[in-house]
Amino acid sequence: MSQVEFVSDRKFTIRLDYCSPGGMTNKVNIAKKILKIAFPNAEIKCEMVSQAEAFEIYVVTEDGMETLVHSRLKGDGYLDKVGCSKLFKNIQEVL
Repeated sequence: MSQVEFVSDRKFTIRLDYCSPGGMTNKVNIAKKILKIAFPNAEIKCEMVSQAEAFEIYVVTEDGMETLVHSRLKGDGYLDKVGCSKLFKNIQEVL
């Protein structure tokens, strides 16, 4: 995947909720790196949640508005090339 960077003047947070670290640590670390490269101005937070099989990504804007932009539970899966393109588009729409 080629390196893509999206720049926004708005302050925002990207929060990745994931289930227990069992096999998720690598997937979470990869997602975190991809998001940091693509959105260098964003604060990236990763939170372990009790929801089984969760891999949910939210954008939280300065005003506290929280928008789900990627959901493994709703069929988006983990991040691959297609998933990243969709995720990047969804984040840009929120901003």
